[in-house]
Amino acid sequence: MGLGKKFPKKIKKAGEKVTDKTKGAADKLVDKAEDAARRAHDIAEREAREARQRAKEAQARIEREAREAAAKLKAERERIEAEAQRRTLEKAQKAREAAEAAREKLEELPGEILNKGKASLRRLDVKTWPTRADGFKFPEMGDAILERRPNIGLAVSGGGTRSMALSLGYMRALSEQGVLDRTRYIGAISGGSWITVPYVYLPQGTTDAHFLGSNMPARELTVDRLSVLRPEDGLIAKCIAKSELLLPLLSGLATSALARAMSLSKVPFARIRFGLDDVDEQWGRALGGVFLRPFGADGNIYASWRKEHAQAIINRNTNILGQDRLSPSDFAVQMPDRPFLCVNGAMNQDAYLIPDDPQEKWRPLGWRSWEHFEFTPLYSGIHRLSRGAAKLNIGGGYIENVGMDTVFPVQKGDFLRVSPGLDHHRFSPQDMMAISGAAPAYITHGVGPVLRMLPAGAGNALGKLMDVMPKLRNWPIEFNGKPLVRERAFGDGGYVDNYGIVPLLKRKVDKIIVLINTDTALGRHETTVMGAKPQCDTFLHTLFGADTGPSASIGSPSDFLQPGRFLGRENGQVFDEAGLRPLLKGMIANREAGRPTFHRGTYVTRENRFFGIEAGHRCEILWIYNDLFESWYDMLPSQTRALFKGGAAPRRGLAKFPHLPTAATGSDAETAGIDLKLLKAFEQGGMASVINALDRIVDLDSYQVQLAASHSYAVATALRREIADLVGD
Repeated sequence: MGLGKKFPKKIKKAGEKVTDKTKGAADKLVDKAEDAARRAHDIAEREAREARQRAKEAQARIEREAREAAAKLKAERERIEAEAQRRTLEKAQKAREAAEAAREKLEELPGEILNKGKASLRRLDVKTWPTRADGFKFPEMGDAILERRPNIGLAVSGGGTRSMALSLGYMRALSEQGVLDRTRYIGAISGGSWITVPYVYLPQGTTDAHFLGSNMPARELTVDRLSVLRPEDGLIAKCIAKSELLLPLLSGLATSALARAMSLSKVPFARIRFGLDDVDEQWGRALGGVFLRPFGADGNIYASWRKEHAQAIINRNTNILGQDRLSPSDFAVQMPDRPFLCVNGAMNQDAYLIPDDPQEKWRPLGWRSWEHFEFTPLYSGIHRLSRGAAKLNIGGGYIENVGMDTVFPVQKGDFLRVSPGLDHHRFSPQDMMAISGAAPAYITHGVGPVLRMLPAGAGNALGKLMDVMPKLRNWPIEFNGKPLVRERAFGDGGYVDNYGIVPLLKRKVDKIIVLINTDTALGRHETTVMGAKPQCDTFLHTLFGADTGPSASIGSPSDFLQPGRFLGRENGQVFDEAGLRPLLKGMIANREAGRPTFHRGTYVTRENRFFGIEAGHRCEILWIYNDLFESWYDMLPSQTRALFKGGAAPRRGLAKFPHLPTAATGSDAETAGIDLKLLKAFEQGGMASVINALDRIVDLDSYQVQLAASHSYAVATALRREIADLVGD
């Protein structure tokens, strides 16, 4: 019984001990858990604080970088705006200076000009060369100095400043090869004349190296090198790059308006004009100021050949244009060691609307009736005598340049006596360039009369603006009784001969190099360069009388040269049609072989009375076509090649290199919708903004000039043996 009472107590005590131990262990576990929770909480809070601090610092850094970027963007925008404002102010200052110079010139004009009676009585004896005269030959033929050169000719095609830049490279190579020194004739048109006229009228002492510069190998044409022109690139390269022809043209138009406002022509009894208000001379003044003024050959001076020819004119004439005697300073004289230059132009026959073919109906659009007019330093004129079934006299010979733009021709012994009249403008080198490169003339001469039919005010103003392309008074060299003297519209020589080859064929040149500086890529296969829509320069088809189909060039003033055209027949054909296919196949084959795109062949002329070309003359021609020379392209630095085709935005004007546009040389993004862009520019900043917008489109920059010249130099160098074999070196 006592034992039974003992065990429960012991058991109870043991249970109490176990419970105490368990409770202590549990309390310890709870304490440890709480400590762990507190530590985890502290760690989480610390990490959260650190994360918040890092986020705050990141946000501050982003805000700081954004502020810095915004500040840089604002500074760059302000710099661009300041630069644009500076350019605008500079151009405005130039325009003001030009206007002030015109005002001063008007005030300084000699008093003799105010004497209308004296002006109307002045006379000038000039020499002419009728093409129907017995034994006719071109006036320069027989010149001992000229005929010491081999009978070699260079034809430089049209194409605006594209042709200038490409011709620069060709002429560099031909000069280094000694070909230019042996060339007898140069035939040029449009952009080709813009480089060849300055070339022949350089001042004494200016070498080819100074004018044309030296070549830069393709591998050295880095992006940095292309960004700037250097003296070794040549004097004419600087004239081509950033030529900004629009600015001097607009300045000239402003000066013309000022001179017209100051003229006494509004005074009833003193209808005297000072000569500065002739809108049709502004294009020539713009070209002369850009491409001739650096060489002292611009201005109102007569174009002449040699000093002895100018002196002969001076000796036979006195009291011309208010002076007691003409002086040598009134003449631009060609350098003695240059080829004889022949520049292509065209004269409009809109007064008669008479077609060439007696079976053809009278043309409803006379502004598309153009005659081939040729200009040289010694003489100018139309070769053929008459046109149409009516045998209307329109030319028939050549006249000394001092007789251009004159009136009242009367035969006096061996000379024609003419009057400069009140509005006489001396026919100058810049006039050759202006007429030969007047591509828009067929539009302006056609639209102007229509605009003048609109109500007074805007219609007359716009009509006058359409007169910006050249006009000269003209009369036929061969006439009976009193010839009809009219002021004629003149236009681009490319209307009738876009290669400059016709003057060479007329003079029966034996060896000819033709530079086809086209903007049209040559097709890849024979089938694409022949047919209704040929993938090549279609003036080749014209020369060979191949019909390009009714959709090839509708709207062009040279349509009447294409056989099958509704405005004409075969006026432009000079070679048999069978020669065209081998020429095109030969060019394609040479290109596929990794050589430049060229062909060399022998051709026999057909009679062409429109041009004055006789049948049966055999000549050898090297045709050089503007197409990408892959060997040159592969040698360019990789960064430079990226300017052509790299990425989505190639350098402006280089996407289709070397087929640079003739006028708008900006990128597709710059030229697309240009009419709306110019309107927006005018709304935002007036005429200054329009000028800036146009400058970005019509200029060739240093990249384009250097790349084009280097490319054509490489082509001519690769053809060195062909050229040497052709010219007989």
